[in-house]
Amino acid sequence: MRPFPAEDFTVTTLYPPRRLIASASTALACWLLLQHYTSLAQLDALLGQWAYAHSHAAVQLSRWLSQIGGGVGCVLLILAASALLGRQYRDTRGVAFLVAAGLGSWLLNSLLKNHYERSRPTWEHLVYASGYSLPSGHAMAALTLSFALALIMNRHWPQQRWLWWALAASWTMAAGAARLVLGVHYFTDVIAGYLLASSLLCALSLIYQPATQRLPQA
Repeated sequence: MRPFPAEDFTVTTLYPPRRLIASASTALACWLLLQHYTSLAQLDALLGQWAYAHSHAAVQLSRWLSQIGGGVGCVLLILAASALLGRQYRDTRGVAFLVAAGLGSWLLNSLLKNHYERSRPTWEHLVYASGYSLPSGHAMAALTLSFALALIMNRHWPQQRWLWWALAASWTMAAGAARLVLGVHYFTDVIAGYLLASSLLCALSLIYQPATQRLPQA
């Protein structure tokens, strides 16, 4: 099915004030978690021990997800998607949105990790991981990029919107679970990454999706 050009359709989407409220709400939830994550140590230990090296197949899948969801994989994904959007669909706003999401996720994650300086779990890591633990960079990148791409795909192929949301949610959940299976993050690291990425994406969506867009003319 041929996609609609980026300028040729309108859908009523979440209005800017609601997006800002959603961004502020998830940012507040993330801040509260960052202030009190130590009180959830027992939950972190319980879920971490249950997920760690859950099965051979889970470990192998988690290692694969870790590779494609790392820094190099994310950069390649952004470059490939930006080239396609810019050259074939002339969706410059989509390119700006995707690049801003990727850079914003990386910057926020780096700042918070260096601020909180939380050590990674003490059990043996099943994949190489450097730096601090909180929040999870892989979880942040997965949610940010998958849902940013889902918004873009929804704009060009709105008839398949449920497919894009389902794929984004599946990628996000699998990436977060993989970090627990590999023993490189706590559960609260992953949740903090999800909340922070959600806040960022709600705010940046204002760049890409205005409140009202033109529908294709009959």
